[in-house]
This record gives sequence, structure tokens and C-alpha cells, in this order.
Amino acid sequence: MIKMNARKLMAYYRARYSYSGAIATSAREHREIAGLVAARNAEAAEAAMRQHVQFDQVTAMDLLAVLD
Repeated sequence: MIKMNARKLMAYYRARYSYSGAIATSAREHREIAGLVAARNAEAAEAAMRQHVQFDQVTAMDLLAVLD
């Protein structure tokens, strides 16, 4: 079960990061969130994290396709 879920997760990541610039954007967002956490700016960190996990580039159908 763990291996199956790991394969599904890796398929999702391949789909998610296949878009041009997606990796650089994700890394920039991670640095921003880490900086906000380090600065103890909880509200801004939470807002940035919520924005980061939004499926803005990968639609729900893309996600369902890789998890099938």
C-alpha cells in the first residue's frame, strides 16, 4: 500500500512540475514561506502557504488522472 501511494504521489509530482517554471516558482514560494516563519509572521506565513498549495496550475482532472 505504501509503495502504491508513493508511486501515485510521484506521478502527481511529475505532472505538477512538468509546467515550465513550476520548480523555480515552487522553490521561491518555499523560501518566502520559510522567511515568514522565521520572522514569526504567522498570518502572512499561513496566507502564503495556502496560496502555495492551491492547485493553480494543475487542475483537479490532472490530479485524478495521475492517481488513477
